Amino acid sequence: MVADRFNRVRMLSVATLLFGIAVFIMGATTEYWHLLLLRVVLAAGEAACNPMSTGILSDIFRADERGLVMSIFNWGIYGGYGLAFPVGRYVTLANLWDLGWRACYYIAGVLAIVVAVTTWTSVQEPERKVIGEEKEEAKEGKEPRKSPWLVLIEPRILLLCLAASIRHCGGICFAYNCDLFYNTYYPGSDLGWPLFIVTVIVGSIGVMLGGIISDKFVELMGVRGRLLVLAISQVSRDKFAFQFDPSN
Repeated sequence: MVADRFNRVRMLSVATLLFGIAVFIMGATTEYWHLLLLRVVLAAGEAACNPMSTGILSDIFRADERGLVMSIFNWGIYGGYGLAFPVGRYVTLANLWDLGWRACYYIAGVLAIVVAVTTWTSVQEPERKVIGEEKEEAKEGKEPRKSPWLVLIEPRILLLCLAASIRHCGGICFAYNCDLFYNTYYPGSDLGWPLFIVTVIVGSIGVMLGGIISDKFVELMGVRGRLLVLAISQVSRDKFAFQFDPSN
């Protein structure tokens, strides 16, 4: 709600700086509750980044390019998630500067702080545009809703929140189940790079194809075409998830 009223680039820089500092300080923790508290701070900064970033990108690029642009943006999710496997494993084993696992947090924190400073100094706030259904409603002479509280209780928003919760539950289950790959399915195997390949390369191909296809659907069906692509992709993946059996 604050991003709808103030400079998003400045807020994005501050949010990135916040979680970058939190990650860096994690490297110096000595108690579990230190990690827990800093993870909350990290989440507060990270949660602000996605809505502001997507809002900025939506104002910079045309509607027929937006799916591909968002796909490239979401490479960051797959890249960061995938890099966690080799970085967490091999940087820890390298024991840089005799820091062990702490070096992972120090390095990642410094990189995030550099990105925050670069964003503040190099990115300009774009002109805000009316997009999607808001544009269609404006053409029809309908008065757009201005209260964010009314937006939060719209059925389409509630459905999207429910769908996103289910989807992210699946993603987090994958992260949790990586322990099973290491300890149960393939004990003694070095899975740092294989999990990186599965997450980054395969995930990036999927997200790119999804963006390109959704842009084509938008040309044919309007903004609702993205929802159709999203629904089809989520339903089609379930068959493969349920059939996976490492014992075979």
